[in-house]
Amino acid sequence: KTAKAGANLSYVITVQGEGGFSQSLALSVSGTPEKVETSFSSPTVKLSSNQTNQVVELEVTLPDEVEAKTYDFTVSVTPTNGEAKTLPLKLTVEAEAKTTPVVETVSVKAEATSLTADGTSTTILTIDLKDTAQQSVSGQTLTLTADIGTVSTAEDNGDGTYTATYTAGTKAGTATVTAKTANGKTASVQLTLTEKE
Repeated sequence: KTAKAGANLSYVITVQGEGGFSQSLALSVSGTPEKVETSFSSPTVKLSSNQTNQVVELEVTLPDEVEAKTYDFTVSVTPTNGEAKTLPLKLTVEAEAKTTPVVETVSVKAEATSLTADGTSTTILTIDLKDTAQQSVSGQTLTLTADIGTVSTAEDNGDGTYTATYTAGTKAGTATVTAKTANGKTASVQLTLTEKE
C-alpha cells in the first residue's frame, strides 16, 4: 500500500484454517520502520472446525517524519503449537511535494520615522513578506541597505515578519532603508534624520 507521512492505513488479513484445525493463533508484526505504530483489531484469533477463517484488520499509523521509500515488513501468525506462518507485506511512503513559496509583496515599517542624527538613535524596522495568495512567507533571505546610517541583519520571526534595527547616521536628511528579497522584490521606508540640538 502507498501512503503519505502522518497517514493511517489498514490491511485486511484473512486467517484460514484447514480441515478441522482448532486452536488459537497469535498475530505479530516485525520489520516496520521505527515510530510506525501497528495494531491488530484482535491480536489473537481462534479457529475451530466450524469457524475455519477469521478476518483481522491491521492498522498502521505513520509518523509525520518518515523517510519516503518502500518498506518491507512481515506479519507472523503463530499457532499455540505448530509452525508460524509469515505474510510479507509492503508499505510505500510517498514523498511530500514541498512547494517553495514565492515572495510577491514586501512592506517595510519603522517604529519611529524621525530620529536624531547622532549616530546612536535607533528604531525597529518590521518587514512583511507575502506570496501571490497574500499568505505570509517565512524562511527568506533579506538584504537590507540604508543610504544614511546602518541597518542590522533581518531576523526571521517565523511568521512572515522580519525584524531589523536601524541606527541613525550623523548626517541630517532623509534616510532610505531598502529591503530586498532573494527573488528581487524590494520595498523601502524613509526616515527623517534631524540635526542634533
